[in-house]
Amino acid sequence: MQAKPIILLDLDNTLFDSFSYRKRVFTKIGNVSLCQKIYDEMIKEFGYFFPETFAKIISKRFRKQTEEKIMNIIFDPKHFRGNLHKEVLNSLKKLTMIGEVGILSQGDKKFQNAKITHFKHLLNRDHIHIVADKKSDMMDVFKNLRQHKVYFVDDMLPMLAAAKKINPSIVVIWMKRGRYAQNQKEISGFAPDAEVENLSEVVKIVKEN
Repeated sequence: MQAKPIILLDLDNTLFDSFSYRKRVFTKIGNVSLCQKIYDEMIKEFGYFFPETFAKIISKRFRKQTEEKIMNIIFDPKHFRGNLHKEVLNSLKKLTMIGEVGILSQGDKKFQNAKITHFKHLLNRDHIHIVADKKSDMMDVFKNLRQHKVYFVDDMLPMLAAAKKINPSIVVIWMKRGRYAQNQKEISGFAPDAEVENLSEVVKIVKEN
């Protein structure tokens, strides 16, 4: 019997509307410009968002909110439920009927896990990978999947190119939404196998292959 395909999905921008989430959370904290400034500095220095560090910095500079209150706002479940892209849940259900669906995401483990809590039942737990450095850590992920057909969906071309280099048989799909997708340059010698603008299009590609 042929093994089911593995569909690994990036989280931010692919499934989760990070821009909308930040807008809602920063507005709730009460100082949008300061929050955005600290967020941008953190991304530039570390590559992703650290909630605890962010809450400490904001609470010191914006005395109206305590560190505890800021953390409660960041991890409020309604902010996570309300900021999935609209087609995601239905598309995930369809993908689970075709293959084994997982996550390959870079970021703070607690924060990234909070984003998937309300749809974790649709994921194969053996294929949930939240890592500190996706480009280097994906080697270990993909080397264990050589007996499967693998689809990898991400909004960042360097990640897709790195996956293709590890295993050319991986079907790499570029999710062209979010600020990273809109501001990327082509990579010489590399082109994704497909380009999509939502997860519904991924369902069609997996079905047809």
